[in-house]
Amino acid sequence: MTHERWNKECSEPQWYYSLDQVVTDLLTQNGDVPLLAVAELGSSKRSVMWAPELLVNWRESQSEIDIAAIIDGKVVVGEAKSNSKLKTAKKSTDKAVSRFVGTARLLQADHIVLATTENSWAEVAVTAVEVAVKKFWTSGPLPTVSQLTNLRPRKQTPSKPDVSDV
Repeated sequence: MTHERWNKECSEPQWYYSLDQVVTDLLTQNGDVPLLAVAELGSSKRSVMWAPELLVNWRESQSEIDIAAIIDGKVVVGEAKSNSKLKTAKKSTDKAVSRFVGTARLLQADHIVLATTENSWAEVAVTAVEVAVKKFWTSGPLPTVSQLTNLRPRKQTPSKPDVSDV
């Protein structure tokens, strides 16, 4: 574009920026929470394979898993929320936990993680998951259950380039 094509009173045209709609949707629908959780879980690990939200079809029902990963050879399944509860408008805590733990068992999870941006999980949610694991896990070792809380993007400090070898 040449200077003659825009308002001659300014030295260059006005620039406008916006996030791609996919990124905007990810952020407005709390899609960053599973990403932050996997980043935290894998921060000191050697190997991380992660899949975004999975829909698991099993016995004529469908279950959603927010976190599905293999970290250092261990299967990690998790729920990621921007609140501290597992219940929703459509599902009670017990129903949500039953479906979630049943899917974790189907995937033979080694580790179950509850991730949230809140300061803590509701005690009823954590207890329900722990009880369901003991109740429904009929074979193999029980998975560990852990919580990730206060998930927030890390502030990046700009690093100075290493120019010693130049």
